[in-house]
Amino acid sequence: MGEIKFVIKSMVVTVLVVLGLQTKVGKLTLEEHLEYWIHTSQLATTLQEVASGGVQALQHAGKATSEIVSKALGNNPHVQKASRLTFELKRSVQAEEEQKR
Repeated sequence: MGEIKFVIKSMVVTVLVVLGLQTKVGKLTLEEHLEYWIHTSQLATTLQEVASGGVQALQHAGKATSEIVSKALGNNPHVQKASRLTFELKRSVQAEEEQKR
């Protein structure tokens, strides 16, 4: 019985929060103001920079691993060359557009 009360309370709170975020303040809703604040906050910028650094680290690690495997397997003609193991991580078009803003 306690679980049902919890689920119902959670649903009621969720509905109240969603309805509250639809309140217009000026030309935008509270949800739109909150979303804009999150996208322009210093925290979001810092997280984006950290993520970009992680992508670069993965790229360097992938290239280094590929070179090591290629050198290790490169002398044997019966083994498939490791050059096919290379990969390139790219940002989505949407992410590049948002970063330009």
